[in-house]
Amino acid sequence: MKLNSKDVETLRAILAAAKVVDVDGIVLTNGMASGARLSLDAAILTKSNLSMSEALRLGIGRVAELDKRLSVFGGSCEIEGKVNEAGDVSMLTLISGKTKMQFRCTSVALMKYPKANDDEVQAVIKMTRAEVQQVSRAVKTLAAERLTLQVKRDGNARLECVDSSNDRFDIELSNPVEFPGEIESSVNAYIASRLVDVLDAAAKDSEEITLSLGEAGSLTATAKGHTLIVFTQINGEEDDE
Repeated sequence: MKLNSKDVETLRAILAAAKVVDVDGIVLTNGMASGARLSLDAAILTKSNLSMSEALRLGIGRVAELDKRLSVFGGSCEIEGKVNEAGDVSMLTLISGKTKMQFRCTSVALMKYPKANDDEVQAVIKMTRAEVQQVSRAVKTLAAERLTLQVKRDGNARLECVDSSNDRFDIELSNPVEFPGEIESSVNAYIASRLVDVLDAAAKDSEEITLSLGEAGSLTATAKGHTLIVFTQINGEEDDE
């Protein structure tokens, strides 16, 4: 297996996206890059866009370590992968000119990773960069542990958080919610730091970001060109009638 310099840049972007949600291990196979935190509060599940065969399986159990080794080369480099009879990549060799560095892969059989996100989209929420920045500052100022998203049947969406004294911050988003199917209200809470990291990363790429809210409460966003998911900690319906 060989990855050219363009593939390596694509791989760097995947690693950067995984680090946004603090995912330590990802699997590249079937044209996808996927991995989840052990606490199951966030995941990456995105198209890999690499030229490697979709039949191969590449397990990266130390995302931060591979990212650091790639940074040693600074500019462009290529990667050669040693593949075993089962189709698993067991070793990566980073090459630039006469310089080489190895990275030992993790057996995919030992890794747990999401194969798909079956949470059907219930609502589509849009946030401006200014709203993201305000929410981010509020969460950090209040040292909030949870960030709650309320979606109402009238199309209004609100984000709320509290500090240890129960002092509250809330913001009603300026864009109306879009409902692809049945209109439903919902209340979902997320680990504040995890969701804010995704919002901040997404807002760096665009003046307006889009969040897809699943029926089970998952929030999907695009950051650094890849799909990230934050999972709800608490969910329910809100009576807004």
